[in-house]
Amino acid sequence: IGISFIYDLILNKAAKLDYSLSTKSICCSGYYSDSSGMCWPICNSRCDYGYCAAPERCQCNDGYTMINSACKPVCAHCQNGTCVGPNQCICSKGFERSNAGTCVPKCTGICLNGVCNASGECICAEGYFSSAAIADFDGLGNATLCVPNCDKPCQNGQCVGRNRCQCHDGYQPSVDQFQCEPICTSSECVNGKCIAPNVCRCNEGYRQEGDRCVPFCEPSCHNAACLQPNRCECHEGYMKYENNTFFCTAICDPPCQNGHCLRPNECECNDGYAPTSVSHKCTPFCNPNYIDAANGMCIAPNVLLCNKNYRLEKLYNSDKIGCQLICSPECVNGLCIGDGRCQCLEGYKALDDQPNICVPICDPACEMGQCVAPNECQCHEGHEKNETHLCIPTCDSNLVDCANGRCATVNVCECDEGYIWRVDSEDDYGVKRCYPICDPACINSNCTEPGVCLCWEGYNVSLTASSICEPFCEEGCENGTCIAPGECKCFEGYHRATSRSDCTAYCDPKTVDCENAECTQPDEYRCHVGFEAVYELALLKDCVPVCEQDCGNGTCAAPNECTCFEGYTAKSNESCISICEQSCEDQSGVCVENLCECSEGYSNLINAYACWPVCERCEHGECILPGECICFNGYEMNNETSVCEPLCSNCTEGTYCKVPEECACYGDNIMFIDEENNVHCLSPAETILEPHTNDALVVWLAIIGTTGGIAMLIGMAYVMYKRSTGTYNATVKMSDIKLMD
Repeated sequence: IGISFIYDLILNKAAKLDYSLSTKSICCSGYYSDSSGMCWPICNSRCDYGYCAAPERCQCNDGYTMINSACKPVCAHCQNGTCVGPNQCICSKGFERSNAGTCVPKCTGICLNGVCNASGECICAEGYFSSAAIADFDGLGNATLCVPNCDKPCQNGQCVGRNRCQCHDGYQPSVDQFQCEPICTSSECVNGKCIAPNVCRCNEGYRQEGDRCVPFCEPSCHNAACLQPNRCECHEGYMKYENNTFFCTAICDPPCQNGHCLRPNECECNDGYAPTSVSHKCTPFCNPNYIDAANGMCIAPNVLLCNKNYRLEKLYNSDKIGCQLICSPECVNGLCIGDGRCQCLEGYKALDDQPNICVPICDPACEMGQCVAPNECQCHEGHEKNETHLCIPTCDSNLVDCANGRCATVNVCECDEGYIWRVDSEDDYGVKRCYPICDPACINSNCTEPGVCLCWEGYNVSLTASSICEPFCEEGCENGTCIAPGECKCFEGYHRATSRSDCTAYCDPKTVDCENAECTQPDEYRCHVGFEAVYELALLKDCVPVCEQDCGNGTCAAPNECTCFEGYTAKSNESCISICEQSCEDQSGVCVENLCECSEGYSNLINAYACWPVCERCEHGECILPGECICFNGYEMNNETSVCEPLCSNCTEGTYCKVPEECACYGDNIMFIDEENNVHCLSPAETILEPHTNDALVVWLAIIGTTGGIAMLIGMAYVMYKRSTGTYNATVKMSDIKLMD
């Protein structure tokens, strides 16, 4: 009673409130809305080094390509090295970068101005000579130096004479004549820097298009041109959409009525509307293929309002709907022709005692059925129409099958010659049918038609009689007899193997303990291919696997298959080698006693055989180099704390960004979202004292309902306790009840 009173009070007060409806745009599935109302695609997986181009589809940035669902950097020449960024190659240990930008072997000594060959020997470049040819040369121990013929080294060139530098192709001398600068002849390298012959590196905010550096806008400009990095200028006839920097919409003056501006001063009508002679105005459209607008007016798309004394209904002898004149009483299966008179439709006749009711005419008469439309007979239950449209009895296929007979009466078949109707016999599905007659009876087979037996699966026709079928063993029954389909009974001294259907020779397992051998004849063995025999006292004892290669740090577990010891691995048909030696040195480490000792800034805590970069704090991000953390999508780096923090676009004062695009309130405050999609927080006291807003009213009603429910539960528990103790008194004075205002 208490809860009912409280909810009646709530509903009576809520009914006095005035509400207004408003509409708001909602993004399609797979998109989210930013603060400007634009919808952007959502990619649940990270799009590192790229951007989300469509729902769940990443588009890699320039210099990256998609490999195994991730954007990886592209390097033109990075053999003997690791590609860590677009055209950024870090040479592996034992290699160093040459002037050509490739990773070449590193000499044990110094090989300045020379080339180190594969054997570690220093070969001096043209214009240089070896220090070994200079007597009493003060070098570095036994190291070989290539001494130039110029006082200063020729950068991007070679010394061809005393203090004379010759620049490489694509370079030109600088002012001091000892440095060669790259030449970019294909373009002036505007908005960029010439870093190599005909190689122009674009400035930040620009990207390469052909041989030019053009400004880059992300996201791309819509109905606008990108004139400067991340700055769009709308085309003529367009304007910025709600202060959106990258999106421009067409301008129509005056604005489109019942339509939208498709191009400057060009309106496209909404669905269900058509253009008029009045510029930028669209009127509702009723499709003439389905609606006859005579005697009415189209007031909305495909919505017809009939004139007085007319009503909307399907038109006679037409697939359209329209406005028909109204008769009283109503004209059934006829047309109202005025003065309340009814004219029957073609194929109908009026009843003698009720001239406003027309009934259909069937010719010939509808026997075993009912005439429901002109010359259309609806058969009684258990009957159906034949090819001449007459009603005949039917046999339900779920109950009977008259395939070899005809349906004589409802659900009763009259069988053809050679077949018999068995009323008391049903098949596996409970269907009665006409069964063929076979004499003599079929053995291990079915009688499919009169005098014809069809063997069961796994049986063949006997050579002695066509009505007898004998079992068949498809895989043969060598050394045995086939007693059932696929079942072979072995001769004495043979038995059936679990993986074979025929009979194999039986050998006593006490004689030989070897699962890698086969018994060729009773008590005679032969090892499988890939195994060799082990004899004991001239008798075969066991068959062990053979590996052509030496397993080294492992054992031969199967033919040509090594099982390596812990810390070792092997490729196909190879010996076991150290996991550390295989991967450690390629990952900034040195292999010591089969464990990886990492360089400074790297750690082997994740895997003792490999090194990984270390970042002090990289939650919500990925550590790509020592101390270098890249934040995941939806997070940005705080330059003061060096921590990846979530991004939110609609958090207001008093809220904080909990996760990307999700705001939260501090403490016990209650969160609600206003009509502009902004997040606000109210304390419990504010929600009780200020129920004048719709959102606060909902919170207030929820608190009252919850409080009433708790009070009822406490009251019921108290009554049950009093009844159990015998002290319950059901008499309540009305003066003791206090109602809430």
